[in-house]
Amino acid sequence: MSEYNLLIDACPKDNLDFLLACARDLNRRLQARLSGVCYAWPKSSPVGALVASPLSAMQEEARMTVHLAGARKAFQAAFAETGLPVAWYEGIGEPNDRILEQLYCADLLATIESSSGPCTQADPIDLAVRSGTPVLRIQQGLRELPLRTAVVAWKDCASANRALRVSRPLLALAERIYVIGVGDEVSRERLEQIAAFLNEQGLKADAEHLPSAHSNPGTDIMGQAFLWEADLVVSGVKGERSLRERLLGDVTDKLAGYAGFSWLMCA
Repeated sequence: MSEYNLLIDACPKDNLDFLLACARDLNRRLQARLSGVCYAWPKSSPVGALVASPLSAMQEEARMTVHLAGARKAFQAAFAETGLPVAWYEGIGEPNDRILEQLYCADLLATIESSSGPCTQADPIDLAVRSGTPVLRIQQGLRELPLRTAVVAWKDCASANRALRVSRPLLALAERIYVIGVGDEVSRERLEQIAAFLNEQGLKADAEHLPSAHSNPGTDIMGQAFLWEADLVVSGVKGERSLRERLLGDVTDKLAGYAGFSWLMCA
């Protein structure tokens, strides 16, 4: 078992089985130390309503307890045969702050695109920005995590550099890596330098400098990643929470609503 610590967002959600299957597939290759974090909080009941109505609070607590039990059972079933030690954290509460408490000692958080379930879901961008820990948002509908083609979205900034470095365990699993930048945002020479750095680490990387065909680089990068049939996009996100939608111009905003591939983000 490696010293890599993988934290899994096992909060109740309709697509939890897909997340757990992908996390199990990923850990088959990483052999990480596993932890699961599971907090349940209703979407439909604001804190004030629960405080004002003790009966409603009891009913919601009972409902959340049922959801927690289901998530715990699914997690245990998913990792029962790994033989690896697994830590587990659960409770009733808003998931973002509770997950954040565990993120400072994790190397990666694995989560999945938003579900339509009854419980509040953690915000992966918010967690990446607040913790500094990389977050992998897994694509919907997968039971294995393909890593044939990875795209590294690059701009000369600290968050892109950190994203590149923390993603290397995942990039090492990819068959092909493209380091991509757009227009005046970055020079071709820099992209080639980053690709050469990855090649020196034994990874197979190429540089791709795109002309700015649209009014924002996000559209260009997403379009090219789609053409390459990318399985994973790696990017930095802005550290200022008020500007969290901005990355390489607007790539964060594009990625946040795009369901075509998995996304590793780092602030």
